[in-house]
Amino acid sequence: MSIALIAVLGLGVMAFGSATIHPPAVITNTATVTAASTTLGIADSDLYFSYNDPTAVAKHLDETAALGVRNVRLVVPWASVETTKGQYTWGGVDNMINAAAARGMGVLAVVTTTPTWARPANTSVYQPPTAPADLGAFMGTLASRYSSAISAYEVWNEPNGAISYAPAPDPVGYTKLLAAAYPKIKAANPSAVVIGGVLGSVVTWGGYTLNPVDFVSQMYAAGATGTFDALSFHPYQNSTKFSQGATLANSPLNQVNDIRSLMVSHGDSAKKIWATEYGLSTMQVSAAQQADFINDFVTTWRTLSYAGPAFIYTLVDRNSADTTDAESTFGVYTDAWVAKPAASVVRSFTGANA
Repeated sequence: MSIALIAVLGLGVMAFGSATIHPPAVITNTATVTAASTTLGIADSDLYFSYNDPTAVAKHLDETAALGVRNVRLVVPWASVETTKGQYTWGGVDNMINAAAARGMGVLAVVTTTPTWARPANTSVYQPPTAPADLGAFMGTLASRYSSAISAYEVWNEPNGAISYAPAPDPVGYTKLLAAAYPKIKAANPSAVVIGGVLGSVVTWGGYTLNPVDFVSQMYAAGATGTFDALSFHPYQNSTKFSQGATLANSPLNQVNDIRSLMVSHGDSAKKIWATEYGLSTMQVSAAQQADFINDFVTTWRTLSYAGPAFIYTLVDRNSADTTDAESTFGVYTDAWVAKPAASVVRSFTGANA
């Protein structure tokens, strides 16, 4: 993931928390994210921060459409939307969702961060809520508002890392969030896909990260059965292609296969695993390697019998000249909207090159 995104989102809460509370938007019917391995989307996590600029929002989505991509993963930060309990600042989310709807795009919304009122004092926005029911209520409100526009929801992002689930990964606590969110989303939109896990490919390191296989195992032990329609996974790996991980301990390929085995053993064989982020930073690798690895990943992902949609992270660089922060250069476009070779790879899978 996008570890730097977490810091940016935290700043976004302060920057956007005082925005005007908008009336309900008129949401037009839009596409549904088809839960198939051949579905390829873009995870455009930074789009939320352009919400006050309709021209920028339109540019992102038009460039996404030009790639032949018809599905987007968008961040909905709870901490920015409900800064006071029961009062909602929907303007930015409305702008994103309406613009996606106008282009017939399927939307996957990933909901993360906790408002000040819902968490202990002096804690990070990545501290989960004290009462899981508070998140459940927000998810229900969100799903009701956008019932015709958002077809899939992820509950939190990478909770197996302390930087995004503070102060430490907690599969039991996370399962409580899922259990609170699932029925509220389904009551508002029975056809919505509720996605749990949203796990990064990491190894266990003290209280900082928890291997995603162990995380899912502990979720099931905590009663996660029946709290999700699919799981999701972020198989980042810069040094080895996704297809070549079979002989490597803790490779993303082996981890996702092991997660699948856990799902089957717990009666969830009919459910899929979505890959909702995958990409490489061109600060860390060459643009050619970024393209090559993305091509390998998408090709291999589509061969997995349990695979759901895949989303490439991300559309455009934050700062293509940055040599200090890898998060700045995950785009398939530079910050000047010059296509990297990876953009052609995406188009080759969507048919936009035809």
